[in-house]
Amino acid sequence: MPTTIESLPYELLSQILTHAADLNLHSPDAVTYTYGLTQAGRPSRPAKTEHYLRGRTPPDILAWASVSAFRHVNSRWHEWALSHSLRSLYIRRWRGGETWLRPSSASTNPQVVYQDPYTAVRATARLFSAYPHLAAHVRRLWFNGIYRPDTIPHIFAILQHCSNVRAVSLPWTSLRYADAAQWQHITSFPRLAALEFLAVDLKAEIRALPAAHTDLAAIPSLDLAGLRRLKLGGDANLLPLTDADLVALAPAATGLRELLVNGVATVSIDGIAALVAASRDTLELLDYSPSTTAAAATDADDAACHCALLASCPHLRDLSLTLPHACPTLFSNPAVAWTDTARLRLAAGSSSVEEFVALLASARALLEVKPELVDIEISRGAWVFETRARRVHGLMRIVEGSEWRPAGAWVSEKGPYCAAKGEWMCVSEGVFWEGVQRGGLVFA
Repeated sequence: MPTTIESLPYELLSQILTHAADLNLHSPDAVTYTYGLTQAGRPSRPAKTEHYLRGRTPPDILAWASVSAFRHVNSRWHEWALSHSLRSLYIRRWRGGETWLRPSSASTNPQVVYQDPYTAVRATARLFSAYPHLAAHVRRLWFNGIYRPDTIPHIFAILQHCSNVRAVSLPWTSLRYADAAQWQHITSFPRLAALEFLAVDLKAEIRALPAAHTDLAAIPSLDLAGLRRLKLGGDANLLPLTDADLVALAPAATGLRELLVNGVATVSIDGIAALVAASRDTLELLDYSPSTTAAAATDADDAACHCALLASCPHLRDLSLTLPHACPTLFSNPAVAWTDTARLRLAAGSSSVEEFVALLASARALLEVKPELVDIEISRGAWVFETRARRVHGLMRIVEGSEWRPAGAWVSEKGPYCAAKGEWMCVSEGVFWEGVQRGGLVFA
């Protein structure tokens, strides 16, 4: 029978230390916010200096501080504390260009110097290079603000030692400025299961760099067979991700369980379909939502129909999708594994009234044979159709001069996709189609 805490099994000791770290994290003495100075005095210009609340302390720094005392107990506790505090790291560039130095003994005037915003990033790379066993504790990495072609190598200098990492969030430029050898080393990690690529608009000074327009074409050589989750987010004004990139990724991404593409205007359903086809037998979650439905809308006559592919995924449970158009084939397979509420977004003008009514009918037929499926929501233009309840939500803008008025309308909190909250109304589907037939509503 254990007589001291050191004689407990490691699992029990780990739970005890975890609870203790959580208590430290929520202690009144924990430094959960950072502070700054309103302004500092300059030579011959004295100023009143005041503290102000700058923001929350990053979670990884809080985790490190919560176990600082544990690291001094013994080697066993020290290794546990490292594993706890290094599990998730948030690495970003320092924002700002100046820092105030403390006055030296020879001068009472503070000095202003430039601070390299990537000092902490380089220091992390040096630390992991000198002590690889520290990097082995990392499970989750998030890189933010590191976009330049001359700073992307810092990311891979850190990543190359994190052989046990499970999930990594990266800037999209890492796909452009890193070569095939760097990526092959990272994707060879046996436990890497999730990758996320975030895009932003870059400043003009970065876009002006000649090296910023370089693409080392590493995507075709990536091996993503072990990847289970892929997420793409945001728009970029330089070398954005496109359908061609997703098509090039697809042959190597054959085991995805979750695919999320949000707010990327340069990717269409064609690129999404390439990844879906490659992971058809394993995909469980699909979420594709561009910044607007117009971003996903192409000429309905020219766009390929992917409804049969989407309906044939045997393990797809969670579906939230934006399409240029849809046909009843999407709801024709009674063996789909969809649960909860399936959401489909269509652009205005994607179908005629008759085609849309047929789509609603096929969705209801699927609901009848799939009682575990809560509902199918179809957004089209300014309206949201609740298929099971036969309700329509959105902006009921009556055509000027029409005498038709919606009977039994009530205020709704549900509105069209990507629309600011407005005076949305809800009516029954029968009332809605009556308004369309009598010219009170325009189904464009």
